[in-house]
Amino acid sequence: MFNRFIIAAAIAFTLAACGGGGSGGDRNTVMRDDPSPQIPMVPSTDHGDTTATASSIALNEAFAGRIASATDADYFRLPVAAEGTLTITTTGNANPHIRVYDAAGVEIPGRPGSYTISITAAILAKGRYIFIEFYDGTAGETYFGSTELTPSSSLSLVDKLRLYTDGDPALYMTPAQMKQAALETLFATTHFVDVPGNFFFPDGIQPQGTAHEFAWSDIAPGVANSFRASSYRPVMNHNGVNVFTATSRFVNPEAEYTTSCVGAGCTPPPLVQYTALEDVTSLGGWMDHSYFQVNSVLSCDTANSGCSGSSPVYNSGSPDIYADALARASGTNPMGTGSATWAGIMTGISYDSNPDSVVRFLGDAQISIDDLTTPIVDVSFTNIHDIASAERHPDLMWNGLAVKDGQFGESHTEQVDLGNGGFQHETMEIGAAFSGPNHEEVVGTFSFGYIDSGAFGAKRQ
Repeated sequence: MFNRFIIAAAIAFTLAACGGGGSGGDRNTVMRDDPSPQIPMVPSTDHGDTTATASSIALNEAFAGRIASATDADYFRLPVAAEGTLTITTTGNANPHIRVYDAAGVEIPGRPGSYTISITAAILAKGRYIFIEFYDGTAGETYFGSTELTPSSSLSLVDKLRLYTDGDPALYMTPAQMKQAALETLFATTHFVDVPGNFFFPDGIQPQGTAHEFAWSDIAPGVANSFRASSYRPVMNHNGVNVFTATSRFVNPEAEYTTSCVGAGCTPPPLVQYTALEDVTSLGGWMDHSYFQVNSVLSCDTANSGCSGSSPVYNSGSPDIYADALARASGTNPMGTGSATWAGIMTGISYDSNPDSVVRFLGDAQISIDDLTTPIVDVSFTNIHDIASAERHPDLMWNGLAVKDGQFGESHTEQVDLGNGGFQHETMEIGAAFSGPNHEEVVGTFSFGYIDSGAFGAKRQ
């Protein structure tokens, strides 16, 4: 038996009423095929000549410059959050040389060509940023640059998550503080948000004890001694959204018949008791009025030897994956004059080419309404990365979604070109709700293309 990971006293609703779009105008769902950065404009002013006046750039974003004279040098400041191999690539006619310095100003040895350096723990200990110098190029000519960090294979999930943030990646909370803050948000939600046409809600499950406990009980009649324990870890605050990872374990007594019993006069065989164990790994975020996450579940039962302890032997086959989103729903549409934007993050999960493992994604989320007098929503997910490999993936977008009672969503099927001469039909769906006073937040779930299950949250700007 599979239990939903999120447990809360909530009122379920579906978004089927929003699926048709009403008078929402033209509706579009877009997967932008080329996630690479656009060629930047060459700045009209020269970049700084020292580390103190360095121009700020970001990983995986293109930049440009001009070598003004034979003695000119351009400095850039690049945030770097984790160990790995940094590659700096340049094109253009300036052909400058490259030097790289740590936060203390000490030069980091590099390999020329596609210039690469190793970002080590010792470098990061001096500061989570480096300086890049371009010098000795052809005077009067321009150059275009880009940077890419391939994370060390030994990095933890948390460190890999921090690779894709800007500014200060840290969420300065202890696990205990994070537990309290996240659960207070979770228990204050009123609605379970899902994609149109689906209806999931954990009937018969209620939180036990105080809001700050991670032990839960299944209070379904006749079921005793169920247990759940969870451990959350704060990761960062990105675009105003608090990001976390979590692991949870469900241990539930179950019962099943040894054989089937069909037809009149059939006497059911005895029930056989066993214990089901489910280990859940989650990646998500929480705000003041909303909570969301994607989950993967591995399970086993006592019919398997080794279904216990810290390293249980799980059932064969793919893990279960799904997404959750809960909100203190506004129930009304954002209204007024002008436009409005909500910024946050998206998380996603899909099956790997190896069906026994999954891929997790993290990216930026933006929800916008151009005219609040007739609210029509556009959704864009950008800067999407496979957390483990650092591979960047295409942007995802929905355009022209009608809002009704503070909710929006759609579900439709598209024919997708596989690139090998073949095509397949895939369902593209999204469901979301505005939450909090003045529609301060929006939260939802989706599936689209290469992401089997996703969730997102954003705050009004």
